[in-house]
Amino acid sequence: MITWLVAYFLPALVSALLLVGAVRWLALRRQWLDRPNARSSHQLPTPSLGGVAVVLVTAVWGGWAVLQGQFWPQVLLPGALLVALLGLIDDLYPLPAGLRLAVQTIAVGLGVWLLLQWVPLADWQPLPAASWLPGPLLLIAVVLGLLWLLNLYNFMDGTDGLAGSQALLYLLGVLLLATPVSDMLGLVLVLAGALCGFLMWNWAPARIFMGDVGSGYLGYLLGMLVLVLAVEGRLGLLSSAVLLVPFWVDASYTLVVRLCTGQRLSEAHRSHAYQHLARQFGHGWVATALWGLGLIWLLPLAALSEARQDLSWLALILAVVPVLGLCLYYRAGTALTARLS
Repeated sequence: MITWLVAYFLPALVSALLLVGAVRWLALRRQWLDRPNARSSHQLPTPSLGGVAVVLVTAVWGGWAVLQGQFWPQVLLPGALLVALLGLIDDLYPLPAGLRLAVQTIAVGLGVWLLLQWVPLADWQPLPAASWLPGPLLLIAVVLGLLWLLNLYNFMDGTDGLAGSQALLYLLGVLLLATPVSDMLGLVLVLAGALCGFLMWNWAPARIFMGDVGSGYLGYLLGMLVLVLAVEGRLGLLSSAVLLVPFWVDASYTLVVRLCTGQRLSEAHRSHAYQHLARQFGHGWVATALWGLGLIWLLPLAALSEARQDLSWLALILAVVPVLGLCLYYRAGTALTARLS
């Protein structure tokens, strides 16, 4: 493992650290700034597009890996790069929501199609519902799930260090719990290294933000990793859901409440539970608390889910409880707190 860290993780970390600095310098010169609005948790204009560094580092490694004959980058990266390009354009020249969703659907469909070339649908048995849901309906459910994870990552990218930390926690879970991962270990370590380099700039107080180019890319890659690991029986879908609880529970609960209370989904808001926490305690505290929750609570529960398949649902319920409790306590998504005063 030490050899892998030296060969993959450290070069990715250093490269991303330098690239984010260069992107920040360019963003300041060109005024590519994320200015506070009704959904922002920050108060001052801050350079954006830091996610470009994460995309570039993983893409360069992916190109090299493909030349070496590795096939997982061929499955995971084409759709991810399309989403990153979409996010970059949207960061610079805001696009209509319908167009974004259409391109995201194409990217997700491409990723699922590429996966099917390597792992036929008949071999997806480790995936829950694969044994009783007809093939076409299963694929539709998978595409919708990937689209949701991709977009919720964008929803939840609003607090310094939070999005990168959630991704790193999941990758740590993959390294510790998924077996075996040797043929995709390079991708996991390169992505983790790039995220660590980015977090050195993005930790509170953030000197640069990820932007849609990074949040969409991360959401897509994590979603495809969840799917690949599940269909190959390397890491159960419920175990992955446990590791990603902070993001999908907060985003899903907030969305459901906003739907039920008749709010316009296109209306900017900052009513997620994590946003309430950031305003009350500060961004750095929220990201640190996420690490504490992940290491002390979620990782052990994910390990339990993997070791005892019969307890996977119980592990997921226990993982959801603290995040759901915060959503209820802060009345996440309610109209009373959805708008700025």
